[in-house]
Amino acid sequence: MRKFMLMLFFIIFCLGLCGCKSKVQAQYEELQEEYDDIKSDYDKLKTKYNDLKDDYDSLKKNYDNLNDEYNAYKSGNTRSSGNEEIKETYKNSQTGYNVIICDMADLFSDLDEEELTDYMSGITKYGNVGIATIDVNSN
Repeated sequence: MRKFMLMLFFIIFCLGLCGCKSKVQAQYEELQEEYDDIKSDYDKLKTKYNDLKDDYDSLKKNYDNLNDEYNAYKSGNTRSSGNEEIKETYKNSQTGYNVIICDMADLFSDLDEEELTDYMSGITKYGNVGIATIDVNSN
């Protein structure tokens, strides 16, 4: 009888372990599925992040180029490109806005440019103002 009880106890013990093992296996599989979902979401976010970073880098490069051009322009009051001449003839000290004259067609005399500058300087309360003439049309 003692042997029988011992065997019965051993069988019940083994069955109990088998049940625990299947529960642990089920929990492991659930956790594995959750991990796979999280990893998939992470990979999608990483791809989106890299795309946004590339867009940001491109925009930053464009901004830096424009800023460099602006600073180069601001460092001197005149810049030339071929026969084109752009003159910053007036700067409003309160707003920082400018009157800019670009007379590529050479239509204005120095006196005309001074009169235009005086006339347009009032607009610099609200923003930059400029005038440009051309002597070649693209058509």
